[in-house]
Amino acid sequence: MPVAPIPISEIEPVSHQRKQCESILTSYVRRYLGKSDFFNERNSISDKLLFFGRQSLLVKLEDTLLKKQSVGIFGVRKSGKTSVMNQISSLLRLKSFPVINIDLQVFGEEAGIRNRIFKEIVCQLHKLLALSEDTDEAIDRFSSISPEEYTSENFVELFEKISASLTQNGFGMPVVILLDEMERIMPRPADSIEKVKEFNVIMGCLRALSQEKKILSMLVTDVYPDCNRVNQWPQKNISSNPVYKFFEEFYLAPFKEEQTVDMLQDIGNLMGLEVGELLAKDIHDKSGGHPYIARQIAHYMYDNLASEESLLATPMSEEDWAEMLIDFDEISNYFEKGILEHFSARNLDIETMILEKLSGLIEDSKGMQYDRLIVELSRGFSKRRSVEAVSHLSKLGLVKQTKSAEGRFLTLSIPILATWMVN
Repeated sequence: MPVAPIPISEIEPVSHQRKQCESILTSYVRRYLGKSDFFNERNSISDKLLFFGRQSLLVKLEDTLLKKQSVGIFGVRKSGKTSVMNQISSLLRLKSFPVINIDLQVFGEEAGIRNRIFKEIVCQLHKLLALSEDTDEAIDRFSSISPEEYTSENFVELFEKISASLTQNGFGMPVVILLDEMERIMPRPADSIEKVKEFNVIMGCLRALSQEKKILSMLVTDVYPDCNRVNQWPQKNISSNPVYKFFEEFYLAPFKEEQTVDMLQDIGNLMGLEVGELLAKDIHDKSGGHPYIARQIAHYMYDNLASEESLLATPMSEEDWAEMLIDFDEISNYFEKGILEHFSARNLDIETMILEKLSGLIEDSKGMQYDRLIVELSRGFSKRRSVEAVSHLSKLGLVKQTKSAEGRFLTLSIPILATWMVN
């Protein structure tokens, strides 16, 4: 019998709204019972069936969060940060822990984020309480005491009251708040003092609920760990960052070969498509284990090279790879906008320079000696900044470091990124 799996994280928030439930059901039936290309997933993954390679990380994150410690997930764009967040949300909900999901894209560009974020958190807590009591009376009861304007004091007090009611209705503690894309609300040098103060109030309250009240854990995502690394703001006469060194940091590493092979073959099975092991290994090698790039390569091959027997087995020739980089805009756009333009926007010129230097050594399997690179970079940058940049790119999974009897060597982790940059 055909089955359409629907994540509980999508059902639970709308379980009392018939039209939205019908809409979700219809979309998943069409998705799984129709002919879909599951390689071509450009948004975050909610489906457990399409989530691969991060199971051990989920175990670590769950254990850390339930110990009332907060965590940050960092990595390049499209590395799977929001997908990991979606999965941890589903896991914790299944175990009856209250989970609050906040997409910070909605809040970052306008003033007044403190009140809007506090209101959203309280609103989601209300909904969880109403579901647990199976009545709208819970929402009415707490809404009647919800203020129009939130202060630190009344937000913390209300959070404690609703959390206590949730515990009485069978929920576990702590409440877990998931904050996606912290960069959207992170203070910038050009921001007003008022906006920086709002950030400090928001994060200060959440930290107090975690450290002092012991009823909250946070999981945040971002490309860079600025929220955890910046202590003092550039604005004058402003308190320091309340979440400085507060989060345990996790970086999303590239997949190992067996993880990429399993992902491509399992997705192929969902599509009635056989993906050969040699081909899957070739895709892993070219993508460097970056799951989004690997899936997009498979998507391109499925569209252009799949046989009538629903088989993807033959690795592409070098000419095919070069043609793909010319014809397939998705990967080129990702390299340009998702990596290089993002570095440029943050004035990370040295990171871009390292990628350019290493891409020029594409034919040299050993790459560039670490000490030589640091010396070359130090002609235009400090040695400390040069070392930080190499470390940064390594944590992001863009540069790979290997050691041999001859010393430490650096190569680009994603070979087709090197090919694209050279061309």
